[in-house]
Amino acid sequence: MAVFVSAGHGAAAVTADREGAILRLGNGRLTVAYDTQKGSFQLASASVAFVEDGRLLQGAGKASLTETDDLLGKGRAIVIDQGAGRSCRLAFYPDLPFVCIRQDLVNPTGETIEAVLPPYGCANIALVPADDVPRVLGTSRHVSQGAVDLENETWDPAGMTLGATSKVIANDPYQIRVVFPAGRTLESVALANGGEATIAIEHHESRRARVTILSPRTGPLQWTAIFK
Repeated sequence: MAVFVSAGHGAAAVTADREGAILRLGNGRLTVAYDTQKGSFQLASASVAFVEDGRLLQGAGKASLTETDDLLGKGRAIVIDQGAGRSCRLAFYPDLPFVCIRQDLVNPTGETIEAVLPPYGCANIALVPADDVPRVLGTSRHVSQGAVDLENETWDPAGMTLGATSKVIANDPYQIRVVFPAGRTLESVALANGGEATIAIEHHESRRARVTILSPRTGPLQWTAIFK
């Protein structure tokens, strides 16, 4: 949640309107305007422009005006649909002199995860956007699921390959969990630059597969997963 604060307090009720490609919110002290054609927004008071060409990290998309009701109270928001279950919300609330910028990620598939845990047990759940390309869901090296050991993950649409570099430990089975859209299958995994390792692939339901790499050496290992 990011907040831009204006000078002064005691903002008025929130107003919302649309003029052509521009969606606009105001609360008496601040105005935020989102340009649906440019995919950018402006934030200003009557005398100061705080943001003139703001861009959202996850990109632009179809936008709409809506009412919102959350921990900050009831207000109005501009909601930008960024696809794959992602959306961004620019919201104003009565009597609050700031705009709230919130990024949301929801499950667009309807699939659920169920787990039975023993007393004092825990479950590590990894989430990635439900895009139309294969992605690494996580690895076995660390609880952070790849944050410390996975680098340069890249999808090549022309060659139908997903590649990355993993930091592996000698003789320690290293697992890469991959998720991919319906209609695609993980066919094989190859190592670059003459890399030596034993590779095993396990296919699971719901468009998932697990790759286990057993390397005789410690260090970076560049791999490529080939899909069809």
